[in-house]
Amino acid sequence: MVDTRSFLRSKGVYNFELVDAGSSPVEDSKRYGIPHSNLIKSLVVNIDGLFSVFLVPMDKKLDFEELKNRFRTQNIRMATRDEVLLITGYGVGNVPPFNFPSDIKVRVEKGFDEAGEVLASAGLGGTLIKMAYKDLVTIL
Repeated sequence: MVDTRSFLRSKGVYNFELVDAGSSPVEDSKRYGIPHSNLIKSLVVNIDGLFSVFLVPMDKKLDFEELKNRFRTQNIRMATRDEVLLITGYGVGNVPPFNFPSDIKVRVEKGFDEAGEVLASAGLGGTLIKMAYKDLVTIL
């Protein structure tokens, strides 16, 4: 797996910061001046046997009933810890919003302030990435 810096630079994104994670998302939000709604949870979901990563604002929950309607299936569930590591190459809690094998679809849920910056796991324990939302969506 390519490290976060190299991955972003290979995609033409140079305006980002790798920062230390605090003890909680609330602390990170205050420390880095990012609204809680622009902290990203990267959730790995199995839909009919295929895995996707859903980027969800920290202050929202993934609505599985809505997903069942959206994808027209009842066969939707969260990935297990072992599946998350196998599918993404990252452990639970360290899944970044990008840099996955090409067969993994990344889906951005509603609720982010698209004009602002986001904060997400950088794929390394204790490290977060701070970047513009617009840059994030251009590389997905």
